[in-house]
Amino acid sequence: MAAALLFSSAAQAQCTKDTDCAGARVCESNACVLPANATPESVPVPADAPAVTPAPAAAPRAHEPAAAPTRTKMRSLPLVLVGAATSSVGLGLMVFAGLQGFGYAFCEVVGGAYASGTCQSGALKTLALGAGVAAVGIPLVIIGAKRVPDEPTAQVALVPVAVPKGAGFGLRLEL
Repeated sequence: MAAALLFSSAAQAQCTKDTDCAGARVCESNACVLPANATPESVPVPADAPAVTPAPAAAPRAHEPAAAPTRTKMRSLPLVLVGAATSSVGLGLMVFAGLQGFGYAFCEVVGGAYASGTCQSGALKTLALGAGVAAVGIPLVIIGAKRVPDEPTAQVALVPVAVPKGAGFGLRLEL
């Protein structure tokens, strides 16, 4: 474990001694730097020397105000209410169709009145009608309940503006 830490720190180091650095640079704290008495213009650096740039200091981040949350509203409450009522009627029709079908099955088994034509069932028609009504009501609820941005409504203002006319001044209406 200690050997792994030793080799990993050496692998991250840019230099370990002055001869590892190009030109007149020296090794300080495992980084190639110019000596304190040398200026960058006076020290030639060979073309094959690795480019050494100091890490930029972390700039303090300016506090950015959080964006104001977008206000939303329900698209249409009446659409939701109509959709809920329509879906409820459709569900009621489907339950009634189930009861109709049960009554038809009971009629056929008990009296055999089916052959005489007195026992008729409209269960499938009622079930189809109920499913159709519910299929209309459910999308109405979904579309009406969708959240949309709350945009301010347009306002009309009467702005007095001096406009020279032949008989005096006029007013302009801005929408």
